[in-house]
Amino acid sequence: MKPYLLAVVPFLFLTGCSSRVNMEKEKNELLEADREWAAAASSNNIEQTLHFWTDDAVIYFPGQPAVSGKAEIRKFITRNRSNPAFSLSWTPQEAVAAESGELGYTRGIFQVSLPGPQAAIINRSGNYLCIWRKQDDGSWQCSMEISNFLPGHP
Repeated sequence: MKPYLLAVVPFLFLTGCSSRVNMEKEKNELLEADREWAAAASSNNIEQTLHFWTDDAVIYFPGQPAVSGKAEIRKFITRNRSNPAFSLSWTPQEAVAAESGELGYTRGIFQVSLPGPQAAIINRSGNYLCIWRKQDDGSWQCSMEISNFLPGHP
């Protein structure tokens, strides 16, 4: 046997036998992270809610300019939560993880109550899509959130 084969064969064996990502496990972890995030948001715990965004996250909320970075997101959600008429809830409907196990997305529906003109409360529903990145500690954090209102709502 050639000497270089002694080095190459074990390498090929190890890389060929590398573990594959358990897609079902990743999908379930994404759904659970999204559900935990929704629970944190409904409790109005800003710090707990912020934990689910990456430091460089971007939010695209209907009718608002993009909000970039955790510091700006903190201001955005603090401002929203300071109004007693504001409430937000969501339900994830699907999760998909990339084969690499490093990225994934969740999508679902949300309901929001917003202050409207003349002290009226406006209730809206919509769809959302969150792109998640797996962190070094194995947790998932949202790096981009995009939402839109359903048609036919005020």
